[in-house]
Formats: sequence, C-alpha cells, structure tokens
Amino acid sequence: MKRLFRPGLIGRGLCCTLIAASLTACGGSSNHHGGSNDNSGDGSAGTPRINDSRAPVALLQAWNTAFLIAPVLQAIPGQVAGAAEQGCEEGTVSSDQTPDQPITYAYFQNCLIAAAGTLDGDVNFLYGQDDTLTGFTTDQFKSTSPSDSEVDGYSLMNLTVTNDADASPGFNPILNGTVFVDETFPEGARITLDLGFKDLSIQNTQSGSEPAESITGQLSLPGSDRYLAVDADTPLTAPQQFCFASGSLTLDGAEGTYVNVTFNGANQVMVTVNGVGQPERTCSEFLDYINFQSLF
Repeated sequence: MKRLFRPGLIGRGLCCTLIAASLTACGGSSNHHGGSNDNSGDGSAGTPRINDSRAPVALLQAWNTAFLIAPVLQAIPGQVAGAAEQGCEEGTVSSDQTPDQPITYAYFQNCLIAAAGTLDGDVNFLYGQDDTLTGFTTDQFKSTSPSDSEVDGYSLMNLTVTNDADASPGFNPILNGTVFVDETFPEGARITLDLGFKDLSIQNTQSGSEPAESITGQLSLPGSDRYLAVDADTPLTAPQQFCFASGSLTLDGAEGTYVNVTFNGANQVMVTVNGVGQPERTCSEFLDYINFQSLF
C-alpha cells in the first residue's frame, strides 16, 4: 500500500492558506525586506556577492525556508489528495485517486474549494520502491485564498520536493525549484516570499544528544536567479522563538564573500559579514535585523 508522509504540522487549507495557518501556529512573521538586491559590483554572473545590505536579506531567505516553507511542504501531499477527493464547487480537478489506488497526480483548473480557495496547476506524487510517498512535483501550482478569508493573496509553486528518508527519521526535504507567496493580512500586514532552491537539503540530525537541523545546498536572493551556497557549519539545535540554541550557518557569495550566523545560545547571536563581526544580538534583535517580525 502506498503511504503518504506522516500528517503534517498544518491541518487546513492549501499552499498560501497553509502558510497563513503556519504563521498563526508558529507565532507569525512578516517577511518583506527593504535591503538592496541589485547586482552591481558582483564578481560572477552566476553568484552574487554578499555585502552589508545583502547579508540580512540572505539570512531572511534561509529563515523563511527553515521556519515557514519546510513545515508547509510536509503537509501539501495530504492536503492536495484531500482536495482532489473532495472535488470542486466550480472548475475541474482530475486525478487517478480511487478507494483502492492512492493518488499519483492531480490536475486543477480554476478549482474552487470553499475552505482552500481556488487551485490551478499540476501536482505529481513520487513513490519509492516500498510504495511510500517520497515526494512530489508541482507545475505552475497556484493557490488563491478564499474570497471570505481574512487573508488576501496567492502562492505559486514550481517545485520538486523529495524526502531523504535515508538521512534520518522524519521529513528531510531536498528542494529544487521556486516558491512565491504574496499575501495581505488583517490591518494591512503583508508577507512576501520569493525563494529559489537548488538541491537545498534540510536534514534532521543530532548534535551530541540534542536533535538538530543541518541545511546545505543553494538558495536564491529575492527576485533573482542568482544563488548563494548554504552550509550549516555545525548543526543548528533546539529552535526557540525562531532562534537556535547552538550551531552555525554560512551563506557564501561570489569572490569569497559570505555571511555567517553563530548561536552561542538563543539570545547570544553573532553575525559576521566578510570577516567583520557585528555586536552580539539577542534573538529578538537578530530577528529585527533580518526583518522577521511578529504579526500576531
């Protein structure tokens, strides 16, 4: 029997609705940064330099991925299968799901579902040799929030997600592709996510006896097809209020430029840009620096 991932952390909605739900569950964030993303002075056509203005933008991309996108992606297969089974109030959905056959694809065309909004695009499901779902791909998969929702916006995914089950138990996604989200919340608060991934891996691991995460691969700057290399120099342990208790993460740009964040405790956060250390920050100060702000 084919099996989906274990139930995700998010229990309602789809895509952008899922992200809104995760914001509520996790405490919320508004991720729109005003830093410069221009390519002036870059030493390589394919990789941007890291400088003082790009450093917080790059770190914000990593935080969006780890704290918002990864939990949401875990829930999408089950949610898409449920939407395909439920059917559309308007528009169409086609799939091969039957009582005896788990879903391998779902194609949505202006499919209105009251609880999830309007869905468009394709989702294909990937299975391993033991018939366990190992991932999914999306092609122009767009979710627009319901008309009666307090959240107004949409998400668009062109993404391949595979679960590296050999790495460790649990959900260990490897991401390739792009995710874009643009949503407005009550009182005008807004979230925009613009992320590109190349073999970006988020693995559950251990640091001593503590559970930890290791992040490696390539991650884009917003609005760009230029990628930074990401490496967890030491595993990141025990997130508290969106900050880790220990560990270190580096994003590398062109010509040896980089930004590193090191946690010597959740409220002892050190950022280094191109070898120049900044004053130690608390968790709250660090989140302000990268503009990862609470909405709720």
